Amino acid sequence: MEYAPLTFKQIEAGLNHLSLNYLKAKQVVCSAREDINLVLENVDLLMMPTVPYPAPAEDPALEEDNEMKFTGIFNVAGHPAVTIQAGFSKEGLPIGIQLVGKLGDDKGLLEKAIKIEALLKKGNMTNV
Repeated sequence: MEYAPLTFKQIEAGLNHLSLNYLKAKQVVCSAREDINLVLENVDLLMMPTVPYPAPAEDPALEEDNEMKFTGIFNVAGHPAVTIQAGFSKEGLPIGIQLVGKLGDDKGLLEKAIKIEALLKKGNMTNV
């Protein structure tokens, strides 16, 4: 099976880590999860770019770990996240917005995502 170059690089890197490094990484993940939980205490969700560029017409040559700049932390921390379409670039390519919810609130996040995406399509974000 062939993997995308960055995916293969990540798999290879995983084969070279010691268990002590894994345990240290778990501590970092727990700390990040707590930090994200603190941010989400006073808001319903986080909204940010999914990637730092519009959808490409074909696979771009990506910078080191650039594709996970905004998504990776939530993947490892376990927070639910979803990407919705937020419009189009001047070239007509889709632009995504990532929404991140509270731990365990997958259903609530998806409900909010559906509502926000519908409002974006109507051009009316005042009722969110």
